[in-house]
Amino acid sequence: MSNQGYSIQIQGLADLQRAFKEYPKIAAPRVANAINKALAILQKSATDDVLQFKSPRGLRTGYLQASWGMPGIGLELATPIKLAGRIWSNARYALFVHEGTSPHVITVVRKRVLANKKTGQIFGRRVMLPGSKPNRFLPRIIERGEGEITQSFRQALQNIMGDIAARTNLR
Repeated sequence: MSNQGYSIQIQGLADLQRAFKEYPKIAAPRVANAINKALAILQKSATDDVLQFKSPRGLRTGYLQASWGMPGIGLELATPIKLAGRIWSNARYALFVHEGTSPHVITVVRKRVLANKKTGQIFGRRVMLPGSKPNRFLPRIIERGEGEITQSFRQALQNIMGDIAARTNLR
């Protein structure tokens, strides 16, 4: 047997290695963009048919839906430095709608009695509320946007690979 060695030279290997060392700088803006697209998809997915509120549209303020993903009060975008984004509703009652409430008592604090000003109905100093069933709208919002979000991240990966290839002589 011969002790002969073989060598293979890969053209552009040094460029490819250099591009992979720069990978975080190349990938981070693309990933941040995909995260922000995902947030936009989740924001537009919060429609009446997905939220499935029990009360008719005319009896609701619409604030939970309107504040869902609202820039400045319900949205935190990703950046290439911080690859995380957040979306939420600024409505204080959003968690109670999503998780439901157990039966509880409401007691007068500042007034003499609890009353409905519109109808003039008086309830008294204490009212026992039956609680509410959860309306778990978050999984429905995520499910509605899942396909589009997946496609957004696939596109980001394709763009990252294209950016790396563009920095090499391996086109």
